[in-house]
Amino acid sequence: MLMARRSDVSLRLPNNGSTAVPCARQFSARRPLATLFLLLALLLLGAIAPLAAARGDDLSLRAGLLDTGSDADFAPADAREREDDSLEAADEALAELTPEEAAELAAEEEAAAFNATEFDATANASPVLEASLASTAASAAEMLADNDELWIVSARRARLTADGPTGFDVWRYDGSGRWQTSSVAEFSAADTRVPVCLHVHGNRVTFCDALCGGWAFYTKFTGGGCKDRGPIRWVIFTWPSDRLNIGSRKDVQIKAVRAECYGYYLAYIADRLPAEARVSMIGYSFGTRVISASLHILGGGTLRGRALAEHHVQDRAVRTVLLAGAMDNDCFMPGRYMQMAPSQIDRLLVGRNHLDPAMKWYPLLYELTLRRRQGQQSLGYTGLAGLQCIPDLQGRVEHRDLSCLVGREHDTHGCRYLAEGFVEVMRGYVYYEPLGDEAP
Repeated sequence: MLMARRSDVSLRLPNNGSTAVPCARQFSARRPLATLFLLLALLLLGAIAPLAAARGDDLSLRAGLLDTGSDADFAPADAREREDDSLEAADEALAELTPEEAAELAAEEEAAAFNATEFDATANASPVLEASLASTAASAAEMLADNDELWIVSARRARLTADGPTGFDVWRYDGSGRWQTSSVAEFSAADTRVPVCLHVHGNRVTFCDALCGGWAFYTKFTGGGCKDRGPIRWVIFTWPSDRLNIGSRKDVQIKAVRAECYGYYLAYIADRLPAEARVSMIGYSFGTRVISASLHILGGGTLRGRALAEHHVQDRAVRTVLLAGAMDNDCFMPGRYMQMAPSQIDRLLVGRNHLDPAMKWYPLLYELTLRRRQGQQSLGYTGLAGLQCIPDLQGRVEHRDLSCLVGREHDTHGCRYLAEGFVEVMRGYVYYEPLGDEAP
């Protein structure tokens, strides 16, 4: 006689239409499994809660740094930060240039920037250029504040000849809806009572876009809470950074060289301002590279094989604002390729964002790496490195962590940096207000 299996045992209820229910032994077998799931859930909850609280505290701290002042220690990004590595950036890294190709690229860019060919000063502006000037002139008529000066200095056609740099296109807004053709000589005759601010755009910016970005910064600096300010001389400096249809990574490598070349032309322009002029420079992305190169050359340095033949001003003190700096974070240190720049800086404001994807992947500019924190880091990601080794900048540098404000963004003009709280900080640099321990 076969014995019934325990798993087949059932209980019968005495009701009509009796129903079979599983034996209690089946329930007892499931209890350990349910208990295990409950324990795992509790453990998971216990692990997540402290991390969430810590992340909230971290965000609160970063927001506080934005409001309360400098963050000169520029601690590295939190190790718990979510990895969001870009597959597109990793793919582009596979197109790395060999050292021979990189040297050839640099030589071509230097030759193009400093080609000593005859410049046709009578060449008419293109229809696109004329249309851009006309459209911005109409907007400027509404934006121009009393006693302000608006200038455009374009180095897009500049070349270096035996007699020195030539080919600059200069315009001054006349206040009545028209841009008047001017010259470097007229631009250099500045009223020393009015501070001069040179705005330098970043990569992949056309001539028209350069004007739009310059006006966006100008209107922010001169509006809102700045009603009682004095006049300013606002200058848009533009260089040939239009996008090249050759692949993103090679475009960036070319522009890194080109930005340093055109820093020479910015240095030439700045050197011709009066010695008493109060000069400031604001750059975004590769615009910071142009500015830093110009300061290095103004300090007597040589870059890309070029130096100023003569200096009109030996010790220029420039208030400098570098936003999302697409440049090496240690380039101002002794022995590095822009080591003379600190000697020309009066005060330096660094806006950094460790969430910026372009800043995270800056090491790809130099070498193949699939990890964003390996290799040479950018100024816009970490802040200025080796500050203790740069005597000229001791007590003159202010770092602001703008990660919470800007987020995972690297737009064309850096307009996310124009939040009112931070604009007020930058105004102190542009209008030469007392900063830090300076006497009022």
